[in-house]
Amino acid sequence: KNLDAYKFDKYAWKNTRRTPYPKNNPEFIKIYYSCVNADKKKDGRCVKHVFISKVNDLDVLVCYFGNFYIAEKRPHGNCRLENSHVFHHTPASTIAQIDELVSKMPGAAAYKTLVATNGDVEAPRNAAQCQYRRQKYLKNQKITCDEIKNLILLSYELNGFYKLLQLQPETSIVLMHDQMKQQFANLLTKTKEIIPLYYDTTFSLGEICFNTWFLTRDVFRKANTSTCNFDA
Repeated sequence: KNLDAYKFDKYAWKNTRRTPYPKNNPEFIKIYYSCVNADKKKDGRCVKHVFISKVNDLDVLVCYFGNFYIAEKRPHGNCRLENSHVFHHTPASTIAQIDELVSKMPGAAAYKTLVATNGDVEAPRNAAQCQYRRQKYLKNQKITCDEIKNLILLSYELNGFYKLLQLQPETSIVLMHDQMKQQFANLLTKTKEIIPLYYDTTFSLGEICFNTWFLTRDVFRKANTSTCNFDA
């Protein structure tokens, strides 16, 4: 005996609604099903009505109406295997807790913290869920191209905001402060030879790395610019 035996009929069904039956003096719970056709859509041309007794839920009456050729066949109908995965819905409050923690710690650490705090009642679905929310948070923290362009526009409005702006493929903003300009100026006044400079750094703004190559005094004299090769 199985409470879900009425689901085992080798066809795919979509539960549409359930109501007490009859309305005046209900003795059954009536469940309405429509078949799922070959296009994976609900089809009312073949339906199933299930009557479950309110006194004994093992007393079940099943009625079929329509053309069975329309319904999609399934080996076990709408029944699930005993070891099949059950989808665990995470409450919105738990999602909010996950988002708060992953902004401060890795996803695995956030998962362990919530499991220890909430237990199995309002715990995350699994560690992968916390890792996904962590990656989503980090992605939202990355500076976008529109934000970089807005910074460029802001640099034109504020004097001294950016000392050097150079736009090249794969590079949006290059920053040079006064101290760096003074060091370059002192170096150029001491020699006339080609000086290969290798200066690597990582900005907190967008995490952009750049390399500077071959600065010469003559280039600065003629064009008042530096010949640089930037790698983003």
